[in-house]
Amino acid sequence: MVLSRVDLPQHCAPRNEVENIRSLLESPPDVQLDALKRIIKEQKRERLLVVIDGLDAPGLSGKVQRGKEHRHRFFEQIKDFVNDLENYKAKVKALLTGEPVVDASSRTQHWICINYDEERTECLSSLLFDNSRYENISSGHEGSFEWIWTHAEFSDWLMASKSRLIYVQGKPGSGKSTLTKYVSESLLERENIAETAIVAKYFYSDREGESQRSHYHMLRSLLHDLLLQDENFFYSGFQKEYRNHLRPDSGMKRKYESLKRVLKSFKIYQASKPVYLIIDAVDESDQDDRRDILDLLLDLHEGPSERSTIKTFIASRPVGQLDSTSHNFIRLQDWTRGDICACAISFLDRLRLPDPTFYRSKALTFIVDRAQGVFLWVHLVGKDLLRNFDDGQSTQNVLEYLEELPQELDDYYKLMLQKICKNERNIADSRMLLQFVLFAKRPLTVDELLHALGARNTPDTGQLPLDAEFHLRVPTSKRILVCGGDFLEVKSNDERDICQVMHQTVRDYFFRPNSQAKQFILEKIDQDAHISIAMICIRYLTVVVANMNETKGLPPFSEWTDTQFAVCAQRLQQWPLASYALHHLAGK
Repeated sequence: MVLSRVDLPQHCAPRNEVENIRSLLESPPDVQLDALKRIIKEQKRERLLVVIDGLDAPGLSGKVQRGKEHRHRFFEQIKDFVNDLENYKAKVKALLTGEPVVDASSRTQHWICINYDEERTECLSSLLFDNSRYENISSGHEGSFEWIWTHAEFSDWLMASKSRLIYVQGKPGSGKSTLTKYVSESLLERENIAETAIVAKYFYSDREGESQRSHYHMLRSLLHDLLLQDENFFYSGFQKEYRNHLRPDSGMKRKYESLKRVLKSFKIYQASKPVYLIIDAVDESDQDDRRDILDLLLDLHEGPSERSTIKTFIASRPVGQLDSTSHNFIRLQDWTRGDICACAISFLDRLRLPDPTFYRSKALTFIVDRAQGVFLWVHLVGKDLLRNFDDGQSTQNVLEYLEELPQELDDYYKLMLQKICKNERNIADSRMLLQFVLFAKRPLTVDELLHALGARNTPDTGQLPLDAEFHLRVPTSKRILVCGGDFLEVKSNDERDICQVMHQTVRDYFFRPNSQAKQFILEKIDQDAHISIAMICIRYLTVVVANMNETKGLPPFSEWTDTQFAVCAQRLQQWPLASYALHHLAGK
C-alpha cells in the first residue's frame, strides 16, 4: 500500500506497516495532509476522485474548530490542497461536502459551489399556496365526531396496511368540512402519526373565490405538503418535472399537466412513511377537469402493495364518480344525531326555560328530529330562538315559533329573505352587500364593503364630497350584520376581516335560475350584478380622484418624483376599496 510507505516523522517511529498506518491516522492534520499529497503524486492512474465529506462534522470540533483562526487555517489548507491538484499528472477531481462553516471568501473563484437542497427549497416556494378555507372552518361542538374513531368503515380505512380511499358523503350543511378538519388535526394528535406518516390536505371552497376551487392550486398544496415532509420525493422524478415544466416562465397549462404527472408518480415512489391525503368539498371544485382529477386520486390506490401506502380521505356532497363499493364509505348524516343533540343542548341551556326538564326535552326532541342530520339548520334555529328570547318572548311563544320554522334549508332561506324585504330602510344596502359578496372577483374585506356602501349612499348632486364628508357616510361594521340577514358572516384571515356568505348553500340558493332570491339581487340591473358593482366602483374612484386633486403642495403629475408617488400611495391607503375597484374595472 502507498500509505504504508509514507515516511513519517521520527516521533512516529512505526514497528510495522499496520503501526505505520495507525500512527499516520493519529498524527496532526498537517502531517496527514502532507501524506495525502505524497500519496496522490505516486498514483499512476489517469483519473482520480478525491472525496472529503463532513467538513462540518462534530469530530472536527476538537481538533480543528477551536476558534475562528483554527477553522480558517484548516480551510485554507484544504483550498491549497485542492488547487495543487491541477499540478499532478493524474486528472484529479475533488468533491467537498459539508454544511456552510466558512464564508465565500475562503473559496477560490473557479470552484463550483452547490448549495444542498437549494433547488428543492425553490420548488417548495413555487408550490406554496394559501388554502384559506381551512382556517375559516369553525371547530365543532366539544366532543363532536368522536364516534368516527370506532366507526367500522373508518377503522378499516385507518388500520389497512395497503392504500385505501374513504369517501364521506353528506348532504348540504351536515358538517362535512368540520369533520374533515377534525380528522386532519386529530390524525396528528390522537393517532400520534406526526413522526411516522406524511399528511397533506386541501379544502376546496366555491364561496372564497376562484383560486380556492382550482384543481391547479389543490395539486400545488398537496405536492407542497408531500415534498416538505419527504425531501427524497424531489429526487425521484419531481426534480426533472420542476426543471422542465414548473419554472416561473412555464405556461399555466404546462405546469398543471406537470403537477398531475408528479402526483401520479407518487404511487410508484417508495415513500418511507404512509401518506394521508385529506381533501374536502370536492363538489365545490371546478367542474372543468373534475373527472380527470378524481380519476387521478382513485388511481393512486391501484398499484403494487410494495410501493407507497396512500390513504385518501374525501368529503363531499354526492358525486356520482365516487359512488363505488371499491372503497370505504360513510353517509355522514346517518351518524351525527348525538352530535346534533349536543349542539342543540348548548343553545337551549342559554334560554333558561322555566321547567328545563320538560320544555328542554320537548324542544330538543323536536329539533333533533327535524334537523335530519343538518347542523346548519340547527345553527339557524338556535340563532332565531335566542333572538326571540332576547326580545322578551314567553316560553310558549318561543316553542310555538320553533314549531313554525321551515324544515328545509331553502325554505329557511326564503324566510330570511322575506325578513330583509320587510325592512325598506335596509333593503337597498342589503341588496348591494349581497351583490358584492356573491359576485366580487375575490373575497372583500369589511372596510372595502363599508366604503362601497359609502359610495352608494353618496348623493349624485354633481358635487363630489371631500374626504371628511365622504367618511361620514361610511357606516360601521354592524351595518353588515344588520343588513346581511344571517346570510353573511365575517371571518378573520391573515389579520384582515373578510365578509362572505355563511355557507355554500347560501350561494346555491341565490344562484338558482328564476328564483326569488336571484331576482332580489338582480333587480333593475339588467340581469348582471357586475354592472351594479362597476357603477359603485366608478363612483368611488371618482371621489378618490377628486380628493387626490385636493391634496395641497403637489406639483403637476409630470413633475412627480418618488416623494410625490409615496405621498400619493399613502393617501390611497385611506381608500380601501380603490385597489379592488381598479382591478375590477380593468377586468383583472
